[in-house]
Amino acid sequence: METRAHLLSQYGPLLTYRQLAALLDRTVGGLKASLSRPSTEDARSLREARVRVGGRAYFRTHQVAELLERGEKLSEGEMK
Repeated sequence: METRAHLLSQYGPLLTYRQLAALLDRTVGGLKASLSRPSTEDARSLREARVRVGGRAYFRTHQVAELLERGEKLSEGEMK
């Protein structure tokens, strides 16, 4: 929940491609390329978080936060 609150206060309810790419430490082009391939569960989750407003694509902040928290838990579990 901490991650969600932080992201919501910093970015608001929707993230742009540029904001999400910066958050994930990727380029916008690299992020778009990753999302175009259905190979990983993370890419599928991010596509599900995507919403179009007019002609622009945004990502729901709460879903991105859930994905990040899930990734942190996996990383912690692998370290044990």
